[in-house]
Amino acid sequence: MSRNGRKSLKGRTVDWLYNHLVIKSILENGFVLLMSTLSALCFSFGFNVFVDGITIPTSVTGTGSSVELIRFASGGVSGISQNVALLFNIIIPSWNFDHKTMISILYFVINIPMLLLAFFGIGKKFGIFTLINVIEASIFIRVFTGDNFPFLFELAYFVENNGGMLARALFGGVFVGLSTAIAFKADISTGGVDIVSYYVALKKGDGAGKYSMIVNLISVFLFSLLTLWNNAIHGTTASSINPFLTIIYSILYVMAGSLVIDKIHVRNRKAKISVVTDNKDLAGILIQSLPHGATILKGEGAYTNSTKYVISFVVSSFEIPTAMKVIKANDPKAFVEVVYLNQVMGRFHMKPIK
Repeated sequence: MSRNGRKSLKGRTVDWLYNHLVIKSILENGFVLLMSTLSALCFSFGFNVFVDGITIPTSVTGTGSSVELIRFASGGVSGISQNVALLFNIIIPSWNFDHKTMISILYFVINIPMLLLAFFGIGKKFGIFTLINVIEASIFIRVFTGDNFPFLFELAYFVENNGGMLARALFGGVFVGLSTAIAFKADISTGGVDIVSYYVALKKGDGAGKYSMIVNLISVFLFSLLTLWNNAIHGTTASSINPFLTIIYSILYVMAGSLVIDKIHVRNRKAKISVVTDNKDLAGILIQSLPHGATILKGEGAYTNSTKYVISFVVSSFEIPTAMKVIKANDPKAFVEVVYLNQVMGRFHMKPIK
């Protein structure tokens, strides 16, 4: 509300949309679809360019010989897909399959049971848009390659020459983690392990990133064992050189991705807000603005000896800006303390996933 009593443009827009629910639904679903597509693009870009080792052609290297980049273990369903593809290569070496095509197919097939969990265990809208994200990612993995877009070869070669495997691990972790975080921001997921970690995080009220990291690390070590097996059978190739080195950089990649997820996706992070105020009505105003209870303690200011009210309440991290706005509007002189919490036990309202 503006000072002259008129609603802001944002307020008028919100009111108009609530009076036109069909348009509101189209815009909301269109936004989720846009976020799903952006998420799938980020994933395929990070996976194809920095993680799933590619062969840089001579036209890019300019040295008369191609350069094969070491493949990192991806973790999650993409990592499981890598492991299955590597296992096929070990068991049926004569089968000359296209690696990207196989990864693309496996990525979708392995996601099927996870998608059922998303639809029935989390939410129908969540499951449908997660399915869309998985389909898009499967297509982009096969299509968004250096063969179709030569600048991807040039980018991968530039990063390898100027930052080496460390730069590839960090960039890969950032883009793949960003893919997951973007999906989580739209209340969907990228499928696979993210669905399981999202489900567990909702039930436990904890951060989602660490659950993904645990499963991803298992996938990394399995990939390394298969690489050792492949190396022993078929001899050393550029993609299997020093599997222990591959483990180190793959773990860095997984950790970077998990950090990005937990920094951006704050739905399951909780914070305790303590407010010292002279306005005894502030607690009631906060309860009306946020779906959480509060505790009021009556005290006395040590310096002024005046009566003070200490209001304590717990919110989700994304609700902090709303709480601060309400506090500032009703008591600009209030003292506010925000403390992030590792765990909360008891009844706590979370916005349901559709």
